[in-house]
Amino acid sequence: MIPVFTVLSWLNQFDESYLTIVSRPYINQILRKDSSAATVRHFLDNAINLCKVLDDDFHRAEIFVYCGAVECSIGLSEDAVQHLQQAERIYTDHYECHRLAVTSWILGIVELETIYKRYGYSYWWQAAQLFRNLSVGATRYYDPALKTWVLNHDRQEWYLTRHKEMMEDLVCLPEEAYRWLNEFSPSHLSVIAKGIRQLALEKLNRSQFTSAYQFIGELLKLSKGSSDYLEVPEILLECGLIEYEMGNLEGAIHLLNQAASSYNPDSHQQAVARWMLGAFLWQAPAKISQATTSWEGAISSFSDLADKAGPVGFNA
Repeated sequence: MIPVFTVLSWLNQFDESYLTIVSRPYINQILRKDSSAATVRHFLDNAINLCKVLDDDFHRAEIFVYCGAVECSIGLSEDAVQHLQQAERIYTDHYECHRLAVTSWILGIVELETIYKRYGYSYWWQAAQLFRNLSVGATRYYDPALKTWVLNHDRQEWYLTRHKEMMEDLVCLPEEAYRWLNEFSPSHLSVIAKGIRQLALEKLNRSQFTSAYQFIGELLKLSKGSSDYLEVPEILLECGLIEYEMGNLEGAIHLLNQAASSYNPDSHQQAVARWMLGAFLWQAPAKISQATTSWEGAISSFSDLADKAGPVGFNA
């Protein structure tokens, strides 16, 4: 995972900081590695209180981001989310895409350490998309001498490099692999299965885990009577992802093992299930070698599928 303070260092990559002689001392104190926990909390509180009297939105947002990053690093997740979301709203309102992407990525780091991992993935995906778009849209400038728009290769390369780093983290998340499942064909979930899944997700979002498990049970019962052989592993995969997001890693691994075994051998869906399984196993220190094996199997299948598809643009 990209370290939180590495991401924080990207905030003012191309623009001056909005911190002033009034706010900078607070930020310098919370960033000091030799500051005691009490000192850090004291200056965090002072910095946040300062935001209440500042008129400059970008000044306030930058303070919120610094405080959120520090709070993330010392385990104050709830405070970090609150302050980073305040910065996120400001940057969104002002269409400040670069700083919004940085804030979103830090928010993702925080959320991935909580039960709401889905939010963490969403923030990371948004940040990666913003940087990819910025590699094109924000890397051109108008040259008065040439009277034309010119590509800033250095800035483009910076964004592309950061985007690559982000994607290397994203592909380790099961939610990213889940997004690939129906890339080339529609979902095989029935209308009833989709409805039950939605109810389970609603209970998950409300932290009503007992009810969510009940709906998982209903989905699994439904799978046993399904006439669509591809719906069965998809239900197993869906249930595994929900169990993972409720913190039941072992249950998720069990269901993804079943899903991977139920899909057609070497199919696109089985490769996706194997990649998701690897992402689950990777989070269990005792199962790292199994994660590697699962990922290697998925890569082999994807490679074979690419070879069978033939060159891009070739019509057999």
